[in-house]
Amino acid sequence: MKITIEELPGAELEIILRCPRADEQIRSLANRISALVEGRIAVRAEEETRLLEPEEVLYIEAVEGTAFVYTENAVWPTRLTLSETEGLSEGFFRCSKSMVVNLRRIERLCSGLNGRLIATLANGEKILISRHYAAPIRWALLNG
Repeated sequence: MKITIEELPGAELEIILRCPRADEQIRSLANRISALVEGRIAVRAEEETRLLEPEEVLYIEAVEGTAFVYTENAVWPTRLTLSETEGLSEGFFRCSKSMVVNLRRIERLCSGLNGRLIATLANGEKILISRHYAAPIRWALLNG
């Protein structure tokens, strides 16, 4: 595999993937790159890929090796990792080992047991923020 980056001032961003055959892995890579560049999250919806705006997302959770994107009305599987989704929008923040939350969709925070926080999201759902991430999330919400 060869990766070439050309810097051309004033040029439009263009990404070309040259391959002998555009299989599922290459198409998945193209979807990931597109989502990362556009700041949107690629999710799978039956036989198609859908791109969600960050504002639509409440949180992303990893369950048994698969990440799921939760919106107010639906749950979508995604091929993105939690680490990749953290960097998509400045409002996305790790809140536990298996979850990234959209700080802009948190409506209330309450103290929980053992230094944890309970966040109430825009749809009324409550999620647990582990004590390891509680202080950074408080700081991000107060200073963000």
